[in-house]
Amino acid sequence: LEELLPFATREARLRLVPVPMSVTSGAESSALLCLESSDLEYRERWCGAAGACQDQVGQHYDGPLNRDDLLLVPAYMLKCLIAHAAIGTVEKFLDASFLGDGRTA
Repeated sequence: LEELLPFATREARLRLVPVPMSVTSGAESSALLCLESSDLEYRERWCGAAGACQDQVGQHYDGPLNRDDLLLVPAYMLKCLIAHAAIGTVEKFLDASFLGDGRTA
């Protein structure tokens, strides 16, 4: 998974979990599930050294990392939708995607 290190570093706020999957043809493979992590999880995972959080995040922003009032960038959502379309999982993607209220799918 060394090739995923740049992605994991860029998306440090997410908890990345490898999971088994199967495609519509029945073939089995593995995928990387990107899950939200709390501020505490992020700090424990990426900010072990004193001052590391200040270097990584605090110099740009001093509030909580996960906020309910932030919306996704449409261009990013389109890329996610295209990626799911390529592997035939659009319905699952849409069923598991929620608006900022955490309830509306």
